Amino acid sequence: MDRTRTRTRTRRLPSALAAAAAALATLSCSILVGPGAGAASAEAATPVAPGSLTRGADPAVPVLAGRTITDGERTVRVPGRSPSLLGASGDGYVVATGLDGRRPVLLLDGSGRHTLVDDLGTDDARLASDGSVVVLTRYRFAAQRSRVRVLDVATGSIAQRRGFEGFANVLDADATRVVVSTFPPRATMLWDLAADRVELVGRQPGYAASLADDRLAVHTGDPYRGGCSRVVRLQDPSRTLWRSCEERVTAFAPGGERLATVGLLADGRGPQDVWARGTDGTLLQHYTVAGWFGLVQWEDTTGLLLDSHGGRRAALVRCDTDATVTDGGCERAGDLRAVTAGS
Repeated sequence: MDRTRTRTRTRRLPSALAAAAAALATLSCSILVGPGAGAASAEAATPVAPGSLTRGADPAVPVLAGRTITDGERTVRVPGRSPSLLGASGDGYVVATGLDGRRPVLLLDGSGRHTLVDDLGTDDARLASDGSVVVLTRYRFAAQRSRVRVLDVATGSIAQRRGFEGFANVLDADATRVVVSTFPPRATMLWDLAADRVELVGRQPGYAASLADDRLAVHTGDPYRGGCSRVVRLQDPSRTLWRSCEERVTAFAPGGERLATVGLLADGRGPQDVWARGTDGTLLQHYTVAGWFGLVQWEDTTGLLLDSHGGRRAALVRCDTDATVTDGGCERAGDLRAVTAGS
């Protein structure tokens, strides 16, 4: 398995009234483009029961379980409380964690612990896919604008900053580009860091992107009011690769040829269903669990990592999306742990 890392993150603005409207819309809206149309409900699902799976190899990409990062045979203990792993950078890992009433962003590498941000506060932080920069976003409610700053991991200094109208969401970044969506106004933009120029990608707000794989997922409208999801190319957003009014993308596989999806309105602790699909919507696998799935992350082009919470036991599980439906192709990639109310 290769060691390409991909992850995505989604932000929505929930509304109880809108959720009720969306539930009706989702029942009536089942427009799927591509060979996988309608397959989600028609194909048998593979139940994932962590306690009944055999133990396989540790994950080949960095994964955080509790306060420990596991990356192949390497483990790193994260200080503080409620840590989150932003990703790998060089031979280290960038994390956000709670320390002494603050939430700093730290680089943990072979030489020790380095503070990149003293206190994240309410800011959002995303590590570039190549580990070169951390992109920090702060929403200014009174001004209804967002401030986005680019912090160089190597130097720990702010390299660039720019303001965006409305609520900004950074979807992906590398050393030279940042993908930003706003809502409102509805837009997806590409920020060229070298030229300090912003290019409009489209008027639909994106919620997941991969610069390396030229992929973008957008909402056609508010998903709580009947909006659907489209997968397009960043370089050609007018062409729809796949559209669904029932599912949304939660991770692009390295190479961009596969997707992991969850229910369009999945929320709370995590979904009970995860689908693996081709970019055109072709259904590859459908996984279910008695409790919920936490982390959903591609390990390589075909292997999917699922932090699976069953009725009593939980574990990180690896599933081969090329496996037959009958065997599921799943194994544990981590040790069993008890499911608790706070897990």
